[in-house]
Amino acid sequence: MSNVTGGQPDLAKAIALAHQAGAVVMVDGAQGIVHSAPDVQALDIDFYAFSGHKLFGPTGIGVLYGKADLLESMPPWHGGGKMMSVVSFDGFTPQAIPQRFEAGTPAIAEVLGLGAVLTWLQGYDWRAANQYSQGLAQLAEQQLARFPGFRSLRSPNATILSFTLTDAHPNDLATLLAEQQIAVRAGHHCAQPLFVALGFDGAVRASFAPYNNEHDVTALVTAVGNALDLLRD
Repeated sequence: MSNVTGGQPDLAKAIALAHQAGAVVMVDGAQGIVHSAPDVQALDIDFYAFSGHKLFGPTGIGVLYGKADLLESMPPWHGGGKMMSVVSFDGFTPQAIPQRFEAGTPAIAEVLGLGAVLTWLQGYDWRAANQYSQGLAQLAEQQLARFPGFRSLRSPNATILSFTLTDAHPNDLATLLAEQQIAVRAGHHCAQPLFVALGFDGAVRASFAPYNNEHDVTALVTAVGNALDLLRD
């Protein structure tokens, strides 16, 4: 899932084409994991990774899924305690997977926090949460469209809204919104090639989740209006 448009590629088609070409497929699930849990076996995904904080969990921890045969063929990337079974002056023998990739003291607090989140998510209604968040993003898009020069980069059914305004640089707008207690992101969002292709010099991104409501949308729209008034003065 794009963290700019919220668009999602056809994973099944992309993976099939990649495998036909002999490629190994690594799926970046950082943006999409909070919206749905993919069936890695049905999709034949080789590797899938996501960050814990994208699931409302702690920062500093993530998950990497990999097919067992691929993980077995990979050498350890980092040495340390608990990842070796035999050590000598001539070398070492790594542990079996996954321990060979878990060198040193683990992130204990983060693991417990992520575990608690995953337990909580077992009772999470993903479909209802997505529909609710999509509704907020659509409402914000409709209300912001009244400002002259508003341009939306939002894909249909996305829960994020990236946008630009002709009279405001994204970074300036984000700064003025922050001063009004509105949290957004601004810039190229680690996707500068996409912005070059789209012909945009960055954007402001508002992200919506189940903990937001229509009052937040109103606050965003009001704050944008205030910011534009200030920039025009």
